[in-house]
Amino acid sequence: MKNLISIGRFAQLTGLSVKALRFYESLGLLMPAVVDPETGYRYYRFYQRGLAERIRSLRELDLSLDEVQQVTQADMTVQQALQIHASRLEVQIREKQELLQKVYLAQQDMQDYPVQVQQKKPYAVLSCPHGTTLTTCEQDRERMHQMLLEQAREAHLKPTQAPYTYHPPQGGFDPQNYQAVLCLPVHTPGPETHPGFSGTVVSTLHAGNHTHLHLAYQALAAHVEKHQLRRTSPWCESYHAGLGDGASPIVEIWCVIEGEPT
Repeated sequence: MKNLISIGRFAQLTGLSVKALRFYESLGLLMPAVVDPETGYRYYRFYQRGLAERIRSLRELDLSLDEVQQVTQADMTVQQALQIHASRLEVQIREKQELLQKVYLAQQDMQDYPVQVQQKKPYAVLSCPHGTTLTTCEQDRERMHQMLLEQAREAHLKPTQAPYTYHPPQGGFDPQNYQAVLCLPVHTPGPETHPGFSGTVVSTLHAGNHTHLHLAYQALAAHVEKHQLRRTSPWCESYHAGLGDGASPIVEIWCVIEGEPT
């Protein structure tokens, strides 16, 4: 057995496990130089180390066994095999990126909307009715918010809660022209304030852009209907983040109800 290397030692030299060497032998990729007929022990020669390391490197790059075999049998050059593999990976990456975008959208589309019940004590608000459209509502809301903040400063009133919007009753809904009221809760009543909606409130939170905000409304409306609650205020949107502060939007949908909330 002169100049022969045992399978265990060959495994150490090449970075392949004994199990992998036996597997590659079964595929005809890397055959032992000698197999002892009496013991079945396998031996390799030093020159086979290059082939073993080539196989290991190609497999670490995730080339298929068929491609590795074509390279080792000179049916394909290494460069050809790598180019085919690179093209395949590019397709897989594009597919994974598309899937990732769908997952991001699903995170918004499939949010859980647990409903909470709380008591809103009486409070005062400054309010600003305004006309708006679905296209400009966010910009209009930010503009009205700045106006209310300025009005509060001039009246020495301190905002105490997140501002909120509601839509007064109106015949039908025209997305190009509808009414909204932005309210800014303040710490004390004044000549320009009026009472905000108070009492038993059911609410849920929506995080992210407003594209899927309607799902939060649907979840809360379903809860109100399921538990036979009577809504005594319009639907309201409180803006805990994302109103002129550059943060990702966090919107609380809520309404005042009568009945026994559960």
